[in-house]
Amino acid sequence: MADPLGCKIEGREERRTMMGRSAGRTLLAFVGSRPAEILVALRSWRAAGGRCDRLVLFSSPERERSAQRVCEVLRRRGWRPRIARVEKVSEAGIAPFFAALPEGERLILLGGAGGAPRLLRPDLSRLWGGEILHLDGRGKLWISRVRGGEERWRSFPAKDIGLSTLLALHGITVSSRKRWPRGILRRMLRRVGRRLAPRVVRWPRFRSSNGSIIDAFALAFERWGGLYLLAVVEEEGRQERRDRLQWLLSLRDRGFEALRPTLAILSPYESIRLDAEWMGCLSIDPDDPGGWRRFERWIGGEPALAGGEEGLVRLSEPWAPVTRIEGGGGRGRKVLVTAIDSDPSAMLLALGTHAPQRAILFYDATDARGVEAIFRLRQRIAEFPVGECSFLPTDRKGRGIHERLANEIGSNVEIDVTSGTNAQKLALARMAWLRGWPIWALHFERGVAVALLDSMEVGASREGELPIRSPGLGLQAFLLGGAMKEGGDLRLPEEDVAGLRLLGEWLLASIREGHPHIPWGDLHRLRHGGSLAPDGTISFRGRRERISQTLVGGYWLEALAAQAFLDAGVDEIMRGVTFLDEERSRFVVEIDLIVRWGFRFLAVSCKAGQGGMAQARHEIETMAAHRLGTLALPILVRPRLGGQVQERLLEGGDGALLIDLPTLLDRSRLRRWVEVAFRKRNLFPFCC
Repeated sequence: MADPLGCKIEGREERRTMMGRSAGRTLLAFVGSRPAEILVALRSWRAAGGRCDRLVLFSSPERERSAQRVCEVLRRRGWRPRIARVEKVSEAGIAPFFAALPEGERLILLGGAGGAPRLLRPDLSRLWGGEILHLDGRGKLWISRVRGGEERWRSFPAKDIGLSTLLALHGITVSSRKRWPRGILRRMLRRVGRRLAPRVVRWPRFRSSNGSIIDAFALAFERWGGLYLLAVVEEEGRQERRDRLQWLLSLRDRGFEALRPTLAILSPYESIRLDAEWMGCLSIDPDDPGGWRRFERWIGGEPALAGGEEGLVRLSEPWAPVTRIEGGGGRGRKVLVTAIDSDPSAMLLALGTHAPQRAILFYDATDARGVEAIFRLRQRIAEFPVGECSFLPTDRKGRGIHERLANEIGSNVEIDVTSGTNAQKLALARMAWLRGWPIWALHFERGVAVALLDSMEVGASREGELPIRSPGLGLQAFLLGGAMKEGGDLRLPEEDVAGLRLLGEWLLASIREGHPHIPWGDLHRLRHGGSLAPDGTISFRGRRERISQTLVGGYWLEALAAQAFLDAGVDEIMRGVTFLDEERSRFVVEIDLIVRWGFRFLAVSCKAGQGGMAQARHEIETMAAHRLGTLALPILVRPRLGGQVQERLLEGGDGALLIDLPTLLDRSRLRRWVEVAFRKRNLFPFCC
């Protein structure tokens, strides 16, 4: 089928056309969630003197729209005349495409744009002898190539593509309202005495393809394919400030598709700045010289790291020595090699699943959060089934991986490519192909770790599969969320279980019979076919049970939810888990319930009150991501919700799952809803 800028190479005619083409230079890119990296790399590479005869975009069905937008941008913004041909190849056409390549064709791969798992195929093995381009996110384009068994690196300055181009890749347009700055923003501009850089848009108004408008931010600019926003929080009331911050965070997380913008918060209030940093934002103090310098960089269009530049752990040269520590003892003789993200969830599953005699873990030494995760893992490595663990520093591009693994010999070395950045996965895969090592990946839908060729299939089970084994709930929470005060495993006495079930029946009857005013915050005042006495005795339709726990306020909902998840068959549950700061001097956040269900996790917030839905949803979404990782599903439990609201959010596959009392107390329905939510969010269901 013809494409405005090329073709999908799927049929015999297209293959014959390709076979007749002479050898040249082809730039390959897999379209992922960040298509801007393709344009940034292309512009940077061309500025450095690189050339290619054509650009080929590989896209899966779910990335078809992104690939089309890249083609449209290239066509209308004067990029295409520099390239002889731009082609878009579907996933089904990858194998025919490589089969039709002429001998001597020079391949250059853009390694960080996306689709790394699809590169791990036998028909792509000829890629490993070519050049690979990497963007480091800090203003440089790196080119790596293996020559004579040695990995060589070169770097060039990265280029910008402009704010309007970046947003066009996600179906968003931007305009400037050009209002005069006021309040604290005006004072800061006067204090630093610097004008806005040309790339900075003042008071931007973003309009998405569905017509929604976002105009809550003061400044916006694009840098190296990233979106950077600044907002001011200076409301007088404490609750108003908190609400505004939560609103801004919600816009950041949901209003820009997969852009994941970096947000800076300018505020004179320390509590707001601390909350902003904990939520992954950059904070700017208008009364501190350090804040002035940070603001000056920001209005100059120069991004800074969330949490401040001083929080960055620099990569030392030469490479730091290997750190080896003893683990809890592996079950086999294999040596497992993998990389660790700033969110180590997938790596933890790989360690537990393979249980190697020795593990080699590469971590990004320039990522402060990743280094922190490694520090925690060292403290608790004895709880993992691994004989010995080696921690090796690299960076997000995977520099040093080839050098470190060059001395590894033996047939018992295996690679797991589930975790790490795309560039790190490519570096590991390249070494595996060069040395003939097996490559493994975790297949979450099937709940197993599979060899490379099996990982491309989703059919029946095959030989050599390993069931995924998860770390314990408390261990996962500590490694992801840091120091905490554990609430403990929740197993109630039988009389309390019977009392909670009777309480649930009473409340369900009140809802179904249309009781107009149920006092959710004080059930002792409810008189509808039953009663709750101060001593915890529940009477309903001639039956009486007693609960020893105090059910004041909304605590009854938390107790009811905990028992409902236990009845549904979860593996572990902890209640009232309080996470502390690193000095253990003050608590940062408390999660009502955390749950392990198979190798997946739930973070549950129980709100008996009926106000503040948007803020409650965003709070549990943020807590789940920061304290339990990407494998955690955030859940907000409310006594009463509209059925249409629940179903719409469930089908949307984004944000927290909303559960009401009727769903919570129906065991089969609760399991079904959680399973659907896992699938919609690409968090595949528990295995049982």
